[in-house]
Amino acid sequence: MAKIATLKGPGQATANPEQPLVAVVLPVFKHSVLVTEAIRSALAQKTDFPFKLLVVNDGCPFQETHETLLAQAEAAADRLIYLRRANGGLSAARNTGIDYAMTALPSVEAIYFLDADNRLYPHALQRAWDQLQANPACGWAYPDIDMFGVAINARAPADYSVLKHLAENICEAGSMVRRSLFERGLRFDESMKLGFEDWDFWLQAIGQGYAGTRVDTMGFRYRKRPESMLSESERDRAEILAYMRRKHKKLYSRQSVLAAEHQEAPRFAIHLADRNEVLLATDPTAAAPRLPWGDFTGRFLGAWADPDREHCPNYLVFTSEAALAQLADLRLLHWCLWRLEDALDGEACFAALTIERGDRPDARVVRESAPDEPLGLLRRADLVMTTRRILQECVADTGTGWLCSLADPAPEPPVFEMTVTAGQVSDGTARRRPLAGGSVAHLLRTFFELRHHVQGAPPPMAAEWRKVETVAQSDLHLTARDVLKARPLFPRLRGEASERNVGFVLPLVSFGGVEKVAINLARSLRQQGWQPHLFVFAAPGVDNLAELSETFATINFLADPLAEQYDPTTRYFGTEFSAWANGGDHARALGLLAGMDAVINGHSTDAHAIMGALKRAGMVTVNHLHLVDRGPHGEPTGSPYRAVAYEHAFDAILVISQRLYDWCRAMGIPDGKLLLARNAPSFAPPADEVATILEDRRRRAAGPLRVAFIARFDRQKGIERLGALIGAVQAKGLPVEWRIVGGAVLIEGEAQQLAEAIEPFRYPPARSPSELTEHLAWADVILQPSHFEGVPLMLLEAMQLGVVPLATDVGAVREIVQSGTTGFLVENGPDPTVVAAMLERLAALAADRPRLLSLAEAAVKATARHGWGRTAALVSARLEDLRRAKMGERPQTDAGAAPSSQGVAPNIRSAGR
Repeated sequence: MAKIATLKGPGQATANPEQPLVAVVLPVFKHSVLVTEAIRSALAQKTDFPFKLLVVNDGCPFQETHETLLAQAEAAADRLIYLRRANGGLSAARNTGIDYAMTALPSVEAIYFLDADNRLYPHALQRAWDQLQANPACGWAYPDIDMFGVAINARAPADYSVLKHLAENICEAGSMVRRSLFERGLRFDESMKLGFEDWDFWLQAIGQGYAGTRVDTMGFRYRKRPESMLSESERDRAEILAYMRRKHKKLYSRQSVLAAEHQEAPRFAIHLADRNEVLLATDPTAAAPRLPWGDFTGRFLGAWADPDREHCPNYLVFTSEAALAQLADLRLLHWCLWRLEDALDGEACFAALTIERGDRPDARVVRESAPDEPLGLLRRADLVMTTRRILQECVADTGTGWLCSLADPAPEPPVFEMTVTAGQVSDGTARRRPLAGGSVAHLLRTFFELRHHVQGAPPPMAAEWRKVETVAQSDLHLTARDVLKARPLFPRLRGEASERNVGFVLPLVSFGGVEKVAINLARSLRQQGWQPHLFVFAAPGVDNLAELSETFATINFLADPLAEQYDPTTRYFGTEFSAWANGGDHARALGLLAGMDAVINGHSTDAHAIMGALKRAGMVTVNHLHLVDRGPHGEPTGSPYRAVAYEHAFDAILVISQRLYDWCRAMGIPDGKLLLARNAPSFAPPADEVATILEDRRRRAAGPLRVAFIARFDRQKGIERLGALIGAVQAKGLPVEWRIVGGAVLIEGEAQQLAEAIEPFRYPPARSPSELTEHLAWADVILQPSHFEGVPLMLLEAMQLGVVPLATDVGAVREIVQSGTTGFLVENGPDPTVVAAMLERLAALAADRPRLLSLAEAAVKATARHGWGRTAALVSARLEDLRRAKMGERPQTDAGAAPSSQGVAPNIRSAGR
């Protein structure tokens, strides 16, 4: 700290025996004339407590500044202390005053900051002090800002808002600050030379758990000139704000912003007709106030009269508690609120959701309409949402036909409709009864009750002579969006402070290999303490509802028509990129992923486009690679090439095989970004069940060789080779029985011929471990004649039950199948060559039962070392270290590592004051 020279007038030690309760710190730099007005206004304060004025000369080069201050100190020796220091900037000058007050004036309980060109009315300090005493939980008292010069009268927020303070500096430096803040080490950041150092100070206080309180008509006068330090700060705003966001990462994290919104300005007013209550919440599953209907009416009308001062949620939801619980059971509640809010931000005036039961017990399908083409299900909707402004306009309108037409088959307002078709999740869900009369009837009843209160005229607007310079209280949800640069924000809070959320982004969920790996990794990360969430970017539904609902905390859909469309004009090493990357609404996707600590992209082409923004927002971004695809001519293509193109946007890249790891290194991906996360079977049968199946194989009488094909019916899996092999086996008269298990994803031109070849042996897709186990326990051989692969889970799942793999030697299959020991690999090549080689192997196995059993037992032993626990532990540790590094914390795996830097303050020039 710079040396402080204290100049005292004669007799100061005994002139005022009372110990001061307040110190006024007044820094001076180049305001040698104006400072006299500031000093006189401070000394003229009428208070019932003693105070001291500490004037800090921050190395002003003007000699008259020193002479003026010296004269003032001599004239008011009993109340003014003059401190002189080398120039260090405004923050350093204020800190000098703080440090002096804290050490030399131990009786001081609060410090007030007054700039040298501002003024105070005589009762300002008393009013600020009284406000602090009346609000002992608050850390500082801040004023309205009445400007002179350029005359502006600005009203500070009546109710202090952390959310507003993250977006704007709503508290003037001319505030009174409680001593306890300084005792906890808070000081002004002396590296900040471009301004807004007071904003940074308040952010420090917020981070320590403090809040401010407004002083009504305090009497603070701010000198406003067209060119000033504040003007320079505004020009450098982006640079300064970027520094503060780096420094205060936790405050600007998505969860912190959402938590502030939920507490201070809940986004939804959820009218629960079966409870006759209104739930005020951003996240309806978090603790939130419930108001009786009558109390909410007053809030609605108050915000209508004075939206700047009174808060009422912008989105009004009409539903029942039973419907909310049902959506929560489906893991869809948060996403449905997000999607309906998103629709209201577009062209729709009303958005509705209907929950239906479908024929398939294990599927969830979402169907949406355009606002001008509703589905016609509005009258029996389980949930209806609209905005506060729409309802206000309806109440103020003399007619009722436009709104009441919502009960008609063809409503007049633009309506977005959505249906969720879901299988049964639980008996409790099935027994829940819908809201009597529907949510539309509930909305109309609410409308007529409000109309009765207003009696045909809107509430009178409140008069206020001061301008409101900040966002209106009733529009605070927009502030959260602005702070996070995304919209709408996914309305879910952490269950507890230590909760860690990881999002899995997939293009679709049809239970192919990529999806199965993601689900197994998610399930295992859950056991490691993470909360996994599923984000489907290119499909409106998912399969196997029961398994997904057990694994994921929420299930969500991007619902963008451009998703998974390719732009042939943009390629990287011949691989096409997403059309959504250039034409998609990225702000929606960023809002959907709000609240995640980490995001893992599982082969979603579109998601690459937002990973850079997610990384900058503080999320850990991970790319999960499975295989190098092959194009129609056998050329390498696909997700690994996109990973290389977008490598800079990812903090880590997971690969499932050593082969793919080596490929990534060869393509230029740094070793430090790569993590080998090996695949494992998607289910682990009990040891006694495996033993029983093996014993059954030993006792199995000689007979036809049982061959199973369990996969999607598409070209990658070699479906045309399968058809040819079945024909060749039949032509040769080999004793082989077939089971072809899977879904029809056939190329149109080949569909008929292939369907005829496999139809006699077809079984529907196996979606559960028990169904898979039944097929695999039956089979002797699992066939996989693929053109390309990664590390196929089906082979691992078959081998753990003693099924012998017969597969093409593609991808990393060699890493799990040891040819001749645990199964057989066939060199990939032209289809006739592959079919001939597999026919030869099948013939040999059909004729040699002892060899078949030996291979089966070796396969079981080989897969015993594969498990998701170790893989998940490795991934979890990497995610946690990356998360901690982004938050400036020490990594778990290296307790001695130093925390990461919070960034360097912008310091392009010194700011004169």
